[in-house]
Amino acid sequence: MKQLRKLQNLKQKQVAEKLGVSESYINKIENYKEIPTIENMIKLSYIYNTTIDNILIKYGFNPPKRHVVITNAKTREIIASITDENAILKNGYDVVFELI
Repeated sequence: MKQLRKLQNLKQKQVAEKLGVSESYINKIENYKEIPTIENMIKLSYIYNTTIDNILIKYGFNPPKRHVVITNAKTREIIASITDENAILKNGYDVVFELI
């Protein structure tokens, strides 16, 4: 969390003011002594220009994977030629080859 704040060139005090909380609260969440509320996670995701998934991962929660199911044979062939069946795309989606 501290790295996310520093990437935005913000001080704890500035983040605290944006969230309407104390600096000590920001310190606690940066040191993983407290988990931010859902409302604060949403606000932090905007402040830090990141996703809620990314914030959750920092606290050890792994969001469920999202899948792209490729059903068209030609599309599967094209995708398979540039990646493998277990590849994870840039957007965080798994490529799942499945015939329906």
